[in-house]
Amino acid sequence: MQKLSRRLLRRRLLVALDYDGTLAPQPRRGNDPKLPERAKRLLARLARHVHCVVISGRAFIDLKRRLSGLELDAVVGNHGCDDGQVRWRLMRQVAGWKATLLPVVRSQPGVRLEDKRYSLSILLSTARHPARARRAVERAAAQLEGAAIFGGRQVVNVVSARAPHKGDAVSRLRWRTKATTALYVGDDVGDEDVFRLGKQGWLTGVKVGRGGRSAARYRVRSQRQVVTLLAALVEAAEAKARR
Repeated sequence: MQKLSRRLLRRRLLVALDYDGTLAPQPRRGNDPKLPERAKRLLARLARHVHCVVISGRAFIDLKRRLSGLELDAVVGNHGCDDGQVRWRLMRQVAGWKATLLPVVRSQPGVRLEDKRYSLSILLSTARHPARARRAVERAAAQLEGAAIFGGRQVVNVVSARAPHKGDAVSRLRWRTKATTALYVGDDVGDEDVFRLGKQGWLTGVKVGRGGRSAARYRVRSQRQVVTLLAALVEAAEAKARR
């Protein structure tokens, strides 16, 4: 990790990270994981030297609250489309999807629907019959006009097919910060839109977790190793600043 950190810091670097399963532990049944204190301290130190952003499937307001006190270049929610600006048309579209999906969700014991204004997450972690519930939700969501769906760990996400995704957000932020290279760390299906940017030569992707194929160039086993990577980046950035 030290070698990778030193190589990235030779250029103007943008560090972009997912939240759940990356900066913070992956949510489990009934819990609400907080940002670990060590990860928060390291990210604060790193942000003094390089551009740092967090891009998550969570709603912008929720994400800002969890990252309170950190001076980041940007926080983006709803899988890349929510930067805090009001998108009335998308909000109305998502409200219509919600009305259609609620009866399906309520027919599946233990399934919950989370309305994030610009996307919906159907949570399966407490479902009595997770596989059956996923099939029912995915069938219903596939009929929604203008919607795109993708799965995750115990969740089905419903987003606008036209809304910016995480890859779009990273590209936009790279341009805005004038970064010449970027590092992105994420753990889920929606992060693959970012990892595929690695083909363009300016992005280095790090996938968290062992399972599944990924377009990311590197892997780490767990969220704890993400903290180790942050520590290596901080060490390299602070050493460079002292020279």
